[in-house]
Amino acid sequence: MKILVTSALPYVNNDLHLGHMIGSVLPADVFARYARLCNHDVLYICGNDEYGTATEISALKEHITPKELCDKYHKIHKKVIKWFEISTDRFGRTTNKEHISTVQEIFLALYKKGYVVEKEIEQPIDMDTGIALADRYIEGTCPYCGYEYARGDQCENCGKLLTPQELINPKSKISGKPPIFKSNKHLFLDLPALQDKINDWQKERIQSWNHVAASITQNWMKEPLKLRDITRNIKWGVPVPLEKYKDLVIYVWFDAPIGYISITKMHTEKWKEWWMPENDNDVKYYQFMGKDNVPFHSVIFPGMLLGDGRQWKTVDVIHAMEYLNYEGKKFSKSKGTGIFCTQAMEYPYPADYWRFYLFLVAPDKSDTNFKWDEFVERVNKELIDNTGNLVRRLSTMVNRFGKVKPDKDENIIKEIDDFVDEYKKEMDNLNFRKALTLTLDLSAKVNAYFQSSAPWTKLKTNTDECNKIFYTIGYAVQRIATMLYPFTPKISEKIVKEFGMKLGFDDVGGFEVTDVNFMLKKMGQHVEKGIILRVGKIIKIEKNPNAEKLYVETVDIGNKNVTIVSGLVDYYSKEELLGKKIILVENLKPAKLRGVKSEGMLLAAEAGDTVEVLEPDAEVGDKILLQHDTNKDIITIDDLLSHKWEVKDNKVYFDDKELIIGGKPVKTKKVKNGVVR
Repeated sequence: MKILVTSALPYVNNDLHLGHMIGSVLPADVFARYARLCNHDVLYICGNDEYGTATEISALKEHITPKELCDKYHKIHKKVIKWFEISTDRFGRTTNKEHISTVQEIFLALYKKGYVVEKEIEQPIDMDTGIALADRYIEGTCPYCGYEYARGDQCENCGKLLTPQELINPKSKISGKPPIFKSNKHLFLDLPALQDKINDWQKERIQSWNHVAASITQNWMKEPLKLRDITRNIKWGVPVPLEKYKDLVIYVWFDAPIGYISITKMHTEKWKEWWMPENDNDVKYYQFMGKDNVPFHSVIFPGMLLGDGRQWKTVDVIHAMEYLNYEGKKFSKSKGTGIFCTQAMEYPYPADYWRFYLFLVAPDKSDTNFKWDEFVERVNKELIDNTGNLVRRLSTMVNRFGKVKPDKDENIIKEIDDFVDEYKKEMDNLNFRKALTLTLDLSAKVNAYFQSSAPWTKLKTNTDECNKIFYTIGYAVQRIATMLYPFTPKISEKIVKEFGMKLGFDDVGGFEVTDVNFMLKKMGQHVEKGIILRVGKIIKIEKNPNAEKLYVETVDIGNKNVTIVSGLVDYYSKEELLGKKIILVENLKPAKLRGVKSEGMLLAAEAGDTVEVLEPDAEVGDKILLQHDTNKDIITIDDLLSHKWEVKDNKVYFDDKELIIGGKPVKTKKVKNGVVR
């Protein structure tokens, strides 16, 4: 059977983080690998979503063109995909002629059938660049709670839904200036006209979707569908193929899912076998995504294909994930919260360790948390001590014993096969965490059988019985390796190679071990490396008894209090500093300053005789990890000052990038231009 697998196309303007991976890409990979084990004809398609306002804005910030930005991050994302062992048949992109022509073709089909309509709307425009701004790129004061950094679509502080026009003193996040509101004619997808088609289609499919996808879709469909705008006044997008609208482009939400089709076209000339099969049942189509992408895949994209009128293959099974958080907080690049994939690649842990743990905590039913201590503990205990040691023990003993012939302990083999059957049911139903847990339970059971049967006592006295025990355990190890393979492909391949076996669910023949090579290295305690900046609050201050120009401050940094020494006596009174929020270099090597041990350093801006302590608009305990070339966990003052720290127009920069902590830029009041020390 043909199995078509797609995972939501990651957007190209930033690094991927672990939440992206477990939300869509990894579940799709696990299912694709499993389907191949079951001898299905599998095509797994993914790639980068590259058009849209966010790409234009990110390119402006990095002083490069949108195409250069896309090229940069596509290269980074491809490295991540390869390192994490994602088995896509094609990891493509949407900035190519094939994609443009496919998008325009579907757009025109909808337009000719009357499902694209014109409507006049008011859009906010950035004053300097002329870019039409999405609501989230406008910032101002919330009219309900007074929060100064509310977005044009929602206030993160009080949760109220907003429009840009409601904000007090709205400003563009590109230029920092008030936006200009202009009325323009735009094209909309007429979802109300498609609602009956979508409803009928959903009734046939929704019972095959997981709870997250089904419940989100059902909530969407409770209300009548609304017109959805297709076009934007930006340059970076697929051109509208109509002379009347030549100044508009097709917006990213419309073109992105068509990327599944265009990337397939780039991959194979036989793309119609997957996307326009003669019989709809010839292909079963699975889509994987985070919960925020569900409506696009369960309502809008199917509506587009249904409205097109041709025999498109639409999705059969939608699998959506809730959110993975990091130590109780949302992943955020700007706040330095979480682990991004390029960072994960720098740690001395193989991709399989990350994959294994992410599925143990997969947010399949509710939001879950990545926890460093749990990561280390569960990999060491459940993968290495449980399965790894089972394989190592069997390999060592078979190496001493010699060739093992097929001779089953039928009762134990039946129990193993029962585990496999249950595993297959869970995998078929996309219950990946349950399937992985079953595999670990089988491994624990086989460990107990190994211990109770004690083959080491029979090596010389009862070789036939010993052979039966070894074969039974070897059969189990082959099945465990196969069951683990979708989750930990490299480890599984090493396991079967150790015994001269193959992955799969076929019968297991005899085996031997000529050299004992298999070994899984345990994880050590996690230590963050780089420059760690932490928001703190001065809760106690006094003069250094041995130096009249030095203060000794006690600083609350959220998880503990630390003592620092600073030379601020000439610039601030004790009363001015007490209770002040500061930015602390947390992992600076401790040093004794005039008899007092300083456990960090606060950052201040300097310009001539003016010194200003940096005050972040963030919560105590917020932190950011800045990259340092030496990748140390403890840095020196020379390490710190080897980087470029400066103030330009009251904004603080680290190596020419704006310093952002807690999601907000660090700004000065007194020092307009200067250095940071």
